Amino acid sequence: MDYPTATMSYDPFILGSLFSALFLILGLALGVWASFRWQESPKMSNAEKTEIASLVSELSATAHTVSDDVSQYRHTLAQWQEIAETSPLDTKPTDNSLWQQVFAANQELQTRLEQAEHRIHNQAGQLEKYLCEARTDSLTGLGNRRAFETTLEKILSGKSTHSTAALFLFDADYFKSINDTYGHPAGDLVLKQIALCLQSSHTKPDLVFRLGGEEFALLLPKANPKLVAEIAEKCRQTAERLQISYEQQTLQFTLSGGVAYSSTANDVSEMLRQADLALYAAKEKGRNQIFWHDGTDNHYICGTPLQPSSAPAKDPPTDSRTKNSDVEKLSKDPQTFQKTCQNLRSRLLDAAFTSKVKSNE
Repeated sequence: MDYPTATMSYDPFILGSLFSALFLILGLALGVWASFRWQESPKMSNAEKTEIASLVSELSATAHTVSDDVSQYRHTLAQWQEIAETSPLDTKPTDNSLWQQVFAANQELQTRLEQAEHRIHNQAGQLEKYLCEARTDSLTGLGNRRAFETTLEKILSGKSTHSTAALFLFDADYFKSINDTYGHPAGDLVLKQIALCLQSSHTKPDLVFRLGGEEFALLLPKANPKLVAEIAEKCRQTAERLQISYEQQTLQFTLSGGVAYSSTANDVSEMLRQADLALYAAKEKGRNQIFWHDGTDNHYICGTPLQPSSAPAKDPPTDSRTKNSDVEKLSKDPQTFQKTCQNLRSRLLDAAFTSKVKSNE
C-alpha cells in the first residue's frame, strides 16, 4: 500500500492559517480604530470609555486566542511530519492513524476558527453600534453635538489657506408654542421634518447635525458667499413651505439661521460664537431669516420677517419688530402729531399740579 506523503497535510493547514490571519488582522484593526475614535472624542464620559475598553479587550482576547490555536496546530503538524519522515519504512503506521489524527487536528482548528469568527463578528457589531449611538441623535438620526464638534475640528484642522468653511446654525421659530399647543409628539414630528429639510438642501447629508432641542447645524467644508446664500435660502424656503399633517391638524414652521466663516474665526468656539450672534440677529429682526457674522457685525442673507399675526398666540414674540400702529399714523400727519403732544403735555402738567396740591394739604 502506498503511504501518503506528509506534504498532503499542509493544504488544510494553509487554509486555516489564512482564516486565522484574517481574523487576527480584523481584531487588531478594530482595536486601533476604536482607540483612534476614543482619542478624537475627548468629551466621552468615563462610563462610555469603560464600555468601549471592555469591547476592545474582548476583541483583542479573541484575536490572540485564534493566534494561539494556529500556533498549536502548526506545532502538531510539525510533530506528525517529523514522525512520518524519520520513521523507518517497516515501522510506518499502516492503519492511517497518523493521518486520522492530522485531519482531526485540522477539523478542531476549523471549528475553533468558526467560533472565533462568530465572536469577532458579534463583538465588532456591538462596538460599532455603541460608538454610533454615542454620536447619533436618537430622534432624528442625525449626528449629535459630539459628532458635530469632532467633524468641525477635522474640517478646520484640515482646511488649506485657500479654502473657507462655513457653519450654519438653524433654530425653529416659536417651537415651544408647537409643543404647548399640540403636544411633544407633534414637536418631535416637526424636529424630524427639520432634519429632512436640512439634509435635502445639502449635497452631503452626513454634515447635518442636531445640537439639542430645536437647534441644528450644517457644515460646508468649501464655501463661498454665493453657495452659502443658495443653501441658506433653500433650507429656509423648504421649511417655510412644508405642511405637516398631524391628527387632522396642519403644522407649519419657519427657521431662523446664522452663518459664520472659518476665515474670521480661529477655532470651533469662536466660529460657534459668531454663528450664534448671527442667529440672534435673525430672530431679533423678525425671524424666518438668515444672517451672517463677519467677526464684527451681522449682515442679512435672505428671508422675510414674520408678520405679528403670524406669531402663535401662546408664544408672544420677544423681539422688537412689533410696532404701534397709532404712532405710525401720527407720524404721517405732523399737525395732528403736534396737537397730540401738546394735549399730552397739558395733561401731565395738570396731573403734577394736582399731586402737589394734595401733598400740601
